[in-house]
Amino acid sequence: MSKESGKLMSLDFNTNLKAANTFWAGLFGGGILHIAYFGVDQTQVQRVLTAKSLDNTKYSLWFSGVFSVVQMFLFLIIGVVLFVFYKGQTFNNANEVYIKFALEEIPKGYLGVIIAAVFAATMSSIDSSLNSMTTVFMKDIYEVHFQKKIKTLSEIDVTRIITGIFGILIAYFAFNVSASNSSVLEIISKYGSYLLGAMLGVFSLGMFTIKADERGVLIGFILGILGTAIISYNFNIFWMWNNLVGFLITIIVGYLLSFSDRSYREEKRRYIMKKMYFEKSSSILLIYFIFLVLVLYFLQ
Repeated sequence: MSKESGKLMSLDFNTNLKAANTFWAGLFGGGILHIAYFGVDQTQVQRVLTAKSLDNTKYSLWFSGVFSVVQMFLFLIIGVVLFVFYKGQTFNNANEVYIKFALEEIPKGYLGVIIAAVFAATMSSIDSSLNSMTTVFMKDIYEVHFQKKIKTLSEIDVTRIITGIFGILIAYFAFNVSASNSSVLEIISKYGSYLLGAMLGVFSLGMFTIKADERGVLIGFILGILGTAIISYNFNIFWMWNNLVGFLITIIVGYLLSFSDRSYREEKRRYIMKKMYFEKSSSILLIYFIFLVLVLYFLQ
């Protein structure tokens, strides 16, 4: 049943940019998405910074690269099993399938454990997001522009207020997403695709180019987001391509509009030449990825 319905078709080499979940969209758009998430996203970075040493940080990212694929594979297997269990039944909201199965089929004791695990995972993700957003706001906006002007509130009070505001916004967004018929994970990733590519472009300009400066990179970042939104809206391309589009626009515009002085460029050149190297463990992950693609190709 699953095979006849196309549920086991893991690799689609369609080159149409509007087609969903193709191999090329996953390779280029998905590649940018995951590099941005594991490399420059504030929520993820603050986690790896808690490691005891640089080596532990590398091990953390390496094991994430290996087991995140296994985790996603297990999620997909659960979806296939539920599709077979309900004999291909169509649901009005795809997000309710597992909830229906859990409420009707799983014994109450096990269901309680699952709900507790879901709440634990949810709190872990939410507190990381709230902490990262509040930290960025306090360091980059409040302390720079407002701290000297606001005398009635202490810094800790402002932090609590901002955290509460962000919490309300997240709750509002979550209720709106949950009401949609589309996959919650896909909706969140779709909204993030307008930002992640441009964000990775900003860090890439700072890390791997000599010419980039603050003004050019900032303009490139803004145009990267706006350009992604315009292209996505007008050409209706699959959302995963947004990551690549935002990355390319930010890189090109940010580099062309940068005018760093010569002494700064020379200092930055020495820093880049000193820091650029390729970890051996990264090559292992690359081989692991190629191996998985080949396995999927021959199994489908």
